[in-house]
Amino acid sequence: MLGQPRMIDQKQDKHISRKKRNNNYVDASVQGSLLRRIVYHWVIFFGVAGLSAILVQALLGDPRLSLSTRIQSAAEEYAFFVLVVFAIFPAFLLDTIRFSNRFVGPIVRLRRQLRELGTRGDTPSMKFRDDDFWMEICSEFNTVRNVVLEQQIEIDNLRTKLAEQTEPLAEDDYTTYHQD
Repeated sequence: MLGQPRMIDQKQDKHISRKKRNNNYVDASVQGSLLRRIVYHWVIFFGVAGLSAILVQALLGDPRLSLSTRIQSAAEEYAFFVLVVFAIFPAFLLDTIRFSNRFVGPIVRLRRQLRELGTRGDTPSMKFRDDDFWMEICSEFNTVRNVVLEQQIEIDNLRTKLAEQTEPLAEDDYTTYHQD
């Protein structure tokens, strides 16, 4: 790697932008936190909404019936609604995971390519999918990547020149020093 000039190959840098997502759950930390927050909000919302609806119907219901009978009757009326909510809840969570991949996925790719650029000194240019968020990160990363690659080429060229200049000097210094 070091000592060899690198060439920036534009053909090698192209990625397919319409690649199908195989894995939507790519960052457990971010997406897991998002899912926990949504579950928490849904539980609170439906708990409060359900209790409010049952209590309002029980309080405004037939006064000849006992309060416990009115609450039981209201709960039975809303049982189907509760089942529907629990049935569609996994679909909402799956949609949240898929949606969050549009902003989590690009950051995961950015982190991976930054790691490659830092450890290997090279990485392909970045291209996000068409529906990803933060598209400007691609062009910003690619600009920085190109600067790093150009600087690495310049460093390699300077090292080569320095090595060529120091080899003859080292031999001349050695013979001059030992002739005395």
